[in-house]
Amino acid sequence: MCLPCATPVRGLIYGAECLSSVLGPEVAAGVGTPLPASDARARSVARLGFVLATLATMLPWSRFGPGSEAFGAWVKDTTGARTLVPGMGMTVNL
Repeated sequence: MCLPCATPVRGLIYGAECLSSVLGPEVAAGVGTPLPASDARARSVARLGFVLATLATMLPWSRFGPGSEAFGAWVKDTTGARTLVPGMGMTVNL
């Protein structure tokens, strides 16, 4: 029995050929519960939002002084405003 064909049922492992005799005739007939809806779109949107929020930290966050160069969001800031905005953006994306 190959690993992808192995199906655990009540603590034992069965192959595809024995699975219908163990689970009953309704499984052999193909009657079952419908598959849940895929959340691939939501995951893609979340990934895109995370990437955009991370890439936004590469831009300068102020015109002069600390944070005016690339990756300006990662400069130590005493006010915390520069880290609050991307954090809020990532929270909304989650």
